[in-house]
Amino acid sequence: MTEKVAVPRAAFIQYPFGRQIGDVGDREGQRRICGGMADLLESAKGPNTYVHLPYEWPEPPDQTKWRPDTPAPVFLKRMKEEEEARAAAK
Repeated sequence: MTEKVAVPRAAFIQYPFGRQIGDVGDREGQRRICGGMADLLESAKGPNTYVHLPYEWPEPPDQTKWRPDTPAPVFLKRMKEEEEARAAAK
């Protein structure tokens, strides 16, 4: 999605939804992530520069809650539109 909309620079991290810069209260970890994002601004050679930051979520993947209990409103809206489009196509 990021590449399709051609943002100038993006830093990716494999953290759960809603916790993109780390867990609540983890100031040191949040500073490292923000530092990595700032480094990208300085080191990017030009537009469409993407990096994956090397940090890992502290819980094992099979124990991590990757999505919130309640989906984001934009997701619900998109799902409703897709359902309506399928119904109209029938």
